[in-house]
Amino acid sequence: GKGIDGRGYVLADRTCKLSPAGWGKRVVDAYREFSADRVIAERNFGGAMVAHVVRTADRNVSYKEVVASRGKAVRAEPIAALYEQGRISHIGSFPELEDQACSMKSDGYLGKGSPDRLDAMVWALREFSGLPHQKVVGMAGVLAGTSHAPVTAVLIAFELTHSYDVVLPVMLATAL
Repeated sequence: GKGIDGRGYVLADRTCKLSPAGWGKRVVDAYREFSADRVIAERNFGGAMVAHVVRTADRNVSYKEVVASRGKAVRAEPIAALYEQGRISHIGSFPELEDQACSMKSDGYLGKGSPDRLDAMVWALREFSGLPHQKVVGMAGVLAGTSHAPVTAVLIAFELTHSYDVVLPVMLATAL
């Protein structure tokens, strides 16, 4: 979660291999235990399965679906930078998660199996610790002005933030 000091905190690793009903309940239990704002889940080959399982466990859970458009290593780079800056802390011991993090290199995951724990943590930390939108808007404005490619600037800004909230401000900045 995000602390009142603006730092990111990893509070738990609830990775499990259970039936859909079992992991759906586990997600909802963690959502309640940590008074989470929302559940973040990646939509992948299972389509809407994750949303369905979470909603079946509790239809009132706030849920946000994210879609991977880049590889895991690229997606993890901004979070790795936050770790290097000392802006992320672990509250507790997470040896499996830390092993996966140490096995992620710029050219991909070098560990065994899937970096499932690491990927889940990256999605959660990206949700609140991405680039501030003001900086992205400014960057997109400069890019559009120098490259004469406003549509490209809008697409890059969206790719960086994964937020529709940045699209209109970037469109305005690139039109000026």
